[in-house]
Amino acid sequence: MACQVKATRRGLNWLNVIHDLRTSSKGAGGSVVEGIKEASAVLLAGGKSRRLGGGDKAFLPCCGGYLVEPALATCQKLFSQVIVVTRTPEHYRGYPVTAVTDLVEGGGPLAGLYTGLKVSAYDKSFVVACDMPFLNRGFIARMAQEMRDEDDALLPRTNAHVEQLHAFYSRSCLQPIRRALHEGRYRLIIFHDDVCIRFIPADVAREFDPGLKMFANINRPHDLQEYCDGDWSDLLAV
Repeated sequence: MACQVKATRRGLNWLNVIHDLRTSSKGAGGSVVEGIKEASAVLLAGGKSRRLGGGDKAFLPCCGGYLVEPALATCQKLFSQVIVVTRTPEHYRGYPVTAVTDLVEGGGPLAGLYTGLKVSAYDKSFVVACDMPFLNRGFIARMAQEMRDEDDALLPRTNAHVEQLHAFYSRSCLQPIRRALHEGRYRLIIFHDDVCIRFIPADVAREFDPGLKMFANINRPHDLQEYCDGDWSDLLAV
């Protein structure tokens, strides 16, 4: 039975949906979005909130819960396996996820990507940052449909920008990522020339979210304040 999501001026009560793992949801045009098979979700949650007071960014208090919970709830509705790559796996004991630490220390998000792909039970993984509360289930499902066997990665393109942490990656990326980490090259884009990457254009993403809010991160105090004070029920309900 689907949980009811309480949309208020202060945001969603994510405590009501965090254990609702495989509920069908609606995508663009009201179509039903089923769970995505043969893929994992990987949340990268190793960052510190230096611009937001320090500490574990994923567990910043927000809207009656924690910053990580909206992205976590979205992924749990779509994927049977959810992996969180974090410096503090003990914080996730109450959540139905696989929480792991980086297999390569000091490598930043690239090491997190490597760890998630290595731990995943599936060849394909949806990799996303923990501080993206506006994820759109319909668009993620569309990306999963677009991901071909021969693709090493599938990334959304928003005009001149590429969303590297809202993307599907294959385990075939492991070797070039491992090589880059061994050489001390930690930029996420560093291995792209060694793999087959395909892009989803912005106009496809806009079919699901015309303002592309689903790619927004919470990085600064005014981002957090805007999120907590806003009425995002139209975005968070899809």
